[in-house]
Amino acid sequence: MSNTPKSRAVAIGRAAMSSFRPMFHFDGGEVTGNSLRFATRAEAEANAYDKFQLWTMPHDWSVVETNDPVSHAYIDGRVFPIDNPAGATE
Repeated sequence: MSNTPKSRAVAIGRAAMSSFRPMFHFDGGEVTGNSLRFATRAEAEANAYDKFQLWTMPHDWSVVETNDPVSHAYIDGRVFPIDNPAGATE
């Protein structure tokens, strides 16, 4: 496997047993995320922080651990989809 960001993302996704989800906190107590799941807490935190800096509505962010398969990698400030998330059927 080559060492391109996408191939690294696929390798990370296949090795992960759980994933980390960025969450965003809004006024009124609403906490929501999206479909992105990362292999490491560091990836999810970096993605959440970067998004939080761009958006004006959330007042805070956090990361939660999930049992969902890893769906994306966050490498050098860019999101890469995982072609075959762990646990996906073909």
